[in-house]
Amino acid sequence: MHLRFLVGFLIVSAAYGGSRTSTNYSVPADVSDGGGSRTASANYTNDGSAGSVVGISTVASPAETAKEGYIGQLTELVSFGVAAAPNNIPQGTTSQLGGSATLDDGTTSALSGSAIAWNSIAYPFQSITNAGLLTAVANVYSNPAGSVSGTYLGASGFAAVTVTGPYASSIIPDSWFVQYFGAAPNAQADPSVDADHTGQTNLFKYIAGLNPLDGSRFTLAIQNVTGQPAQKQLTFQPIVAGRTYTPQFVTALPNNPTWQTVVNTTQNNNGSIRTVTDLSASPPEFYRIQISFP
Repeated sequence: MHLRFLVGFLIVSAAYGGSRTSTNYSVPADVSDGGGSRTASANYTNDGSAGSVVGISTVASPAETAKEGYIGQLTELVSFGVAAAPNNIPQGTTSQLGGSATLDDGTTSALSGSAIAWNSIAYPFQSITNAGLLTAVANVYSNPAGSVSGTYLGASGFAAVTVTGPYASSIIPDSWFVQYFGAAPNAQADPSVDADHTGQTNLFKYIAGLNPLDGSRFTLAIQNVTGQPAQKQLTFQPIVAGRTYTPQFVTALPNNPTWQTVVNTTQNNNGSIRTVTDLSASPPEFYRIQISFP
């Protein structure tokens, strides 16, 4: 519950209702001002006065709610949200957390980090102060995102903060690096490194769904079809769930060939092995398999 106090002072030298005159001056009859008028907000109204003496009732901007019978202003919390500035930070740096409370009269209040009770945090963060200063861990691989939560007057709010590492531009998520290479840093976890010396990089292994450390490889074999000189048989493996495999071909290999999809085919799967037969091969042809994930 929000509580805001309105404090005002009214200085009255005397209270007269009629006109006053003397030899040298004349004072006209007093006129009541707007002190007894009604003020209103989204949910409440108030007919203000100062005892038997009228006065002008004012409310600080933005307009708040004055509840009848209270010396202060009372509002109820409707919702609460957490914000991070910035919400994308390099490894080992900080972000300032704060929040915003929406009240039942339609107004909002900005909250400092110290006004919020912060909950425990986990990777990729290492600490958070009572004032809401969030610090990222010193080393990540790519760009892991973490969630930060806090409570205010019994309501909970959440904010997502991303921590960027040296491979932030890579499509490989930090969780994949951590799964195979452990916590950062590890020089073998670079996307361009061939960690198990198979001739295929960590980035290729991630896209192909392979273990980057066990020597596994994606292979393609091209064979003639007996009795069918205009056909070629493409056998590749392993087939991994969630990937899309597209056979492609060119008839020459310039510096920047334009690969085309093999469209006139038959296909057969045998476990993790797939065989695709190009029914319209026109030698010489060069083939490759394009792997897409996701």
